[in-house]
Amino acid sequence: MFSVKKLFATGPSWLAVLSIVGLMAIAISCGSSDEPAAAARVEPTIGESKNVVDSGSVRESVVDNEREPISLEEAVVPSLEPVRGSNESAILNVFRLGVQALNEENYAAFAALCDPRLAKPFTAEQVKFTWETFAKPSFDSGTTNYRNAEMRIFDDGTAMVEADSYSNDQPAVEALTESFNLVDGDWYSNSIFCHGGNNRLVEPPVEELTQDVADRYRSETRAQPVAEFPAEIAQGAERLDSDEVLAHWREFLAGTRQIVFKGSLIMEWCSNGKGTWVYEVGTPAFTGATFDYEVVSDPGGSWNTIVAIVKLHDPKLFDLMNYAGGNGFRVGLAPSGVLEDWEAYDSPTCT
Repeated sequence: MFSVKKLFATGPSWLAVLSIVGLMAIAISCGSSDEPAAAARVEPTIGESKNVVDSGSVRESVVDNEREPISLEEAVVPSLEPVRGSNESAILNVFRLGVQALNEENYAAFAALCDPRLAKPFTAEQVKFTWETFAKPSFDSGTTNYRNAEMRIFDDGTAMVEADSYSNDQPAVEALTESFNLVDGDWYSNSIFCHGGNNRLVEPPVEELTQDVADRYRSETRAQPVAEFPAEIAQGAERLDSDEVLAHWREFLAGTRQIVFKGSLIMEWCSNGKGTWVYEVGTPAFTGATFDYEVVSDPGGSWNTIVAIVKLHDPKLFDLMNYAGGNGFRVGLAPSGVLEDWEAYDSPTCT
């Protein structure tokens, strides 16, 4: 979870503590799948007077300040509040939820925030053991919070947040770093308390695109009710202004699955601005890929045509399709009946 630049107090650093966490991860990962084996082998147990972080470590002593429990907003305070709906805002929310879960000793909630691709993710019991043994002794119970948080997002779908930790208003450790991973459009924690240092990821196997698979995708889609195209923007309708056109398109696309190019491509558009490249013949890397999208007016088209800007979540696929530059590749959409071999159905999977 943390790499340390410098401490507020002198003494053994958390780097040494987390080296022990890494050793603990090896012991934990070698245990049975039912219980964390390391928890049974380490002494003293949680609650005894001895602990790894002692009086000469991060702080000389823990001051038991009486105050209200740390709120979600107080759990992590950024140097600059991010724009709502941005990646920075999503990362901040995951960070805050993780700190709140640890403060409330809700270790299952913390584990649920971890990258689902981890080869050996910690169970709630493993999170509890690692946190309470190596980190919690440095903080008053339920008072952990971070301030001056600054984040960097990288092109490979990872991010790092650097912040100063506090127990209530008492400084603990300065310039700690927390990492996060982007998975199918959502951010997850890659904290050491998620894996104990074994952050190896396992990618799901790619399904072979056989003819049977293609037929299954098409038949599954065509079994849904046909999506009714809005009469207000259909061919022959009275011209509307661009805002009205976009509003009708958004309503139509939300929860729609489309089959185009003689069944070789199936795309799904959901109501939350997210979509899925359900299937494309001959391209297993794209099949199942998720994306964000927004609809904009088509300056070179008819009054009732639009452009969907698609931003694939996978960085490699994004770069491959974003050959023209900008914030995503563009897909032209026209009213029903204009494009040949174009089918639209209600989505069976959008929520």
